[in-house]
Amino acid sequence: MRAGRPFLFALGLFAFALALRLFRIGSPDLWLDEALSGVVALADRGEFSTLIRDETTPPLYYLVLRAWTAIAGHSEAGLRSLSAIAGALTAALAYLVARRASETAGLAAGIVVAFNPLHVYYSQEARVYGLLVLLLLGAIASLLRALDAEGPARRRWWLAYAALGAAVLWTHTFAALALAAAPIVALRRSPRAALEAALATLAASLTILPLAPQAIAHAGTAAADWMGDAFRSIPPALAIPRTLEVFTPGALFPPYAQFRFGAPLWRPAAFVLCAAVLVPGIWAALGGRGSCRALAWTGFAFLFTPLLLLWSISYVKPIYVLARYDMMALPGFALLAGAGVGWLPRWGRGLVALGAVALAAGSLSRHYARDPAYVPLPRAVGEKLVPALRDGDVILFTGLCTMEVRYALLRAGRNPAFFTVPPSTKAHPGWLDTRALGDPETLTEDASRAARDAAEAAGAGRVWVIVDPRAPGPQQTVDALQRDGWRAAGIVDLLPEAPPRWGAPLRAIVFMRQGEA
Repeated sequence: MRAGRPFLFALGLFAFALALRLFRIGSPDLWLDEALSGVVALADRGEFSTLIRDETTPPLYYLVLRAWTAIAGHSEAGLRSLSAIAGALTAALAYLVARRASETAGLAAGIVVAFNPLHVYYSQEARVYGLLVLLLLGAIASLLRALDAEGPARRRWWLAYAALGAAVLWTHTFAALALAAAPIVALRRSPRAALEAALATLAASLTILPLAPQAIAHAGTAAADWMGDAFRSIPPALAIPRTLEVFTPGALFPPYAQFRFGAPLWRPAAFVLCAAVLVPGIWAALGGRGSCRALAWTGFAFLFTPLLLLWSISYVKPIYVLARYDMMALPGFALLAGAGVGWLPRWGRGLVALGAVALAAGSLSRHYARDPAYVPLPRAVGEKLVPALRDGDVILFTGLCTMEVRYALLRAGRNPAFFTVPPSTKAHPGWLDTRALGDPETLTEDASRAARDAAEAAGAGRVWVIVDPRAPGPQQTVDALQRDGWRAAGIVDLLPEAPPRWGAPLRAIVFMRQGEA
């Protein structure tokens, strides 16, 4: 093959993957977690430090996002474009890594990533997962180069692997489960290589020790209970098979609010396609030869090691969230699928290619045509609440809408003082303790305290109460303000119609002191 052709193939995969990921990237409003990313990107240095300290996700993604949005802007498209670029680079890198075995394996791995509906979804979301998968694949590439090199070059590649491994962990701590596959891959070379891989992985892991206290604190709260519900809903016995399915075009995706691929009629074809690429890959990993075997074994280890660890730990502390935290296994899936396609005869490759393109087209068409499953709250706030605010006004949030509203305000250049009920959601929406919400006495105390603090901060100004019907707290907050001598002076319907499952519209009630106009 001519020297420049791999570069052209990689560039073509990048361009095509980027086009898929940029299409309609700015049309849906940000949902809660994305709005948090937007707030972190827009916050001043003092609040940024507070948000990072209280956030459950390590800070690397947010640091990169702040630098990126200084160029791309803070719109929905600007925030999400970082993930789109990372996702497109992942497709090109998958090709370059897998072509170590053969050109066919490289193209197959790149196409698996480029067309992958779940990866397209996360490449259009302003969250960590697009960057995480790219960095993890980069760490795998450095690992393979280290295993092949000798002398000083070998040491340099181990340093590169350790640095990228640390970057992976500073993007998401759960990715330590994926890096555990490195010594397993190296063991096929020699015990010495396995020891080197283990030491480099340990060095990367030690860098995240400063994050341990915060991770332990969050794990002990009820805010993480949703992961247990997500794990039990899979159900647990089918967790790994379901992950393999959602990595395949045409899959039935989990019914989270932000997924709207539907339940495709072609789901059985997704299972057939998954088996058609993984079974030959596993065969090559366990009994193949040469570079194809090395690639297949790498994919096998980086696919099943994190999934098995995630699944085993979840029986003690549920952390297996289908189509979310298992994304760390996607690089292994792509490499194993690439090796499997490379092992197939030419006619088999043709059938697999036709099936993959057809299923991917079906899933992606549903993805692009979907109505947003979440409520267009930031746009509504920008249109209705921002013009009504005055200097000195204070906002009192209830429920789960804090981050969406704050993103809209900060983007409009408004940063009023704010308080929350319950108070735990002021720093991070994930710290919502459902046990406190279920205790009327605690909820009343929280509402009274927040109302007093808001009234003191407002002085002669006004207090806006954002009434979120999804969680208890609004009525207690309103009662507390009225007891302290405030009267309701007006209502702004942020969402005039109640979204599905909300039961009531989202409103902002403005309060003034008695006797003031």
